[in-house]
Amino acid sequence: MAEQPRRRPDSAVPDIGDGLWERIQAAVLAESGADKSLWNGELGYTDPAESVRGEAYGYGKLNLSEESVVRPLREMYEQRGQRVTEEQLIARRSAFQVVAHEFGHLAVPEEYQLADRAADIKRGDLTPIEEGTNEAWSQAKTDALIDRALPRDLALQLRSVDSLRTYPGWDSAARAFADDVGAEIGVEGDEVLSVMNREARSGKGRAAADLLYEHSELPRLVPADQQTAVRAELQSKIDEGFAALKPLNDDKTVNRRAYGRQRGQELAESLVGTVQAAEKHYLSLESGRQAQAAQQTQDLSALPPPDPADRRPGPGSGSYAQQAADDDARVAAAMAKPVDPRVAFAQWMAAGQAPAADAVRQPRGDGRAEDPPLGEQAARVEKGERPGGRAAAGRSTESPER
Repeated sequence: MAEQPRRRPDSAVPDIGDGLWERIQAAVLAESGADKSLWNGELGYTDPAESVRGEAYGYGKLNLSEESVVRPLREMYEQRGQRVTEEQLIARRSAFQVVAHEFGHLAVPEEYQLADRAADIKRGDLTPIEEGTNEAWSQAKTDALIDRALPRDLALQLRSVDSLRTYPGWDSAARAFADDVGAEIGVEGDEVLSVMNREARSGKGRAAADLLYEHSELPRLVPADQQTAVRAELQSKIDEGFAALKPLNDDKTVNRRAYGRQRGQELAESLVGTVQAAEKHYLSLESGRQAQAAQQTQDLSALPPPDPADRRPGPGSGSYAQQAADDDARVAAAMAKPVDPRVAFAQWMAAGQAPAADAVRQPRGDGRAEDPPLGEQAARVEKGERPGGRAAAGRSTESPER
């Protein structure tokens, strides 16, 4: 993991407990499994006229409430070893949780940059899933974060109480969603929240969609060129489901926590139903392909066996010897045919080469060692004789007019 930034010395918020801010940041990264923090080291105060306890800006700055966050944590160290009331402990634990929550906004994957964060913040539809997931995760992990960041005596004090909660509608929806998704895939809801929270604002829905996808039969059933589209459809449903909760956080006419929990459960059930429907669809396609292949195999097996007489002879089959014998017989028959020597000679004279293949030369049968000279052969041809001295037996090739 790359070295994480430290508080800038010119920050308005002072150091507390010899590096408390850096320890909380490191604890958030360790518990969530995120690769890095986008914090730029700058710490400022929120506007005291507003009720905001913490802010994480797109360019990496953190603002904290001086009254409700910085002061309780400063007093925790300054009054260490003194008697403390339950009210003070709740204020200190709540302040610690706010800092963890804000650092959680900036805990991101390695490839995610400040420019990506600035672009994501412009998407108001992603606010419910980011704030709800981050609040639910930081509340679930507060004890573990306290153990990592605080000395044992202070940790025991803060672990003895509960902290205040914010975003009641979104927090409860994210908690219920994570629990139901975890039950479906066989993991704890806190693990689902961690997987979602270590992703950036625009990646939380994708992280939950990937969990559902990878723990289903879809990786085996969906063709490779369609897997990205199926995952994107699941992510879209999650993002849209949380985006629809945007008005809930400020709606005081309903029990926001109970209603948010119900909506989170309904969203998880809808996603599980979508995954099951996709499994059924692609399983039917696979079954159809298997049935078609089986039918083709059955059709081929129903054909009559091939006729051996229709097969071409192959090498080593023994039929080549028969073919060679047949070819020799045809050549011998062709050579045995009487050929008019005048035709052969005329072809030879016209082409200036050996007689054509169909003008096969008469084999020698008179016992002479060689043929007469060509001139003598030509004279004999004029007399209608064969080269061997006998009269030509073949028909004349001249036309009747000549």
